[in-house]
Amino acid sequence: MKINLIRKDSEKIEGFVNIDPHPSSPNVIAGEHQNLDSLVDDGECDEVRAYDVIDFIPSNKLVPTLINWIKKLSIKGKLIVGGSDIQEIARGLYQGNLNDVLANEMLFNANDTSWDIKTNSYKMETICDVIEKLGLKIENKVLKNYRYVIVGVR
Repeated sequence: MKINLIRKDSEKIEGFVNIDPHPSSPNVIAGEHQNLDSLVDDGECDEVRAYDVIDFIPSNKLVPTLINWIKKLSIKGKLIVGGSDIQEIARGLYQGNLNDVLANEMLFNANDTSWDIKTNSYKMETICDVIEKLGLKIENKVLKNYRYVIVGVR
């Protein structure tokens, strides 16, 4: 099984079980991102993708959430996470490559939906460190345009 944790229908991936806390499409499963226990058994997933979810998880729930996702992975299963890199955003703002409006959009999300507000931004290396401490091997990491993607393997 492959899981794709999404926040909007445009992030759906064919061939994946797409999970959204607020689905607006019939082929998307309603479910909380922070705890997949009611949706997936431990060791059942070849892949868990959360490209744009980490920034929306409260910092005090980040480690328990990552532990939950990792438990769902089969041996050699992959956890793919992404988010906004706060250090790169700060650097871009300081160097004048970003203005206040763009930096705020990246940090807090620019939309009118009250539940879709980012609660955190992390450095890519911080998330890598946490994932490694939880037992995954970092297979790949990319930082581009103020965003990171990390692939960890169980």
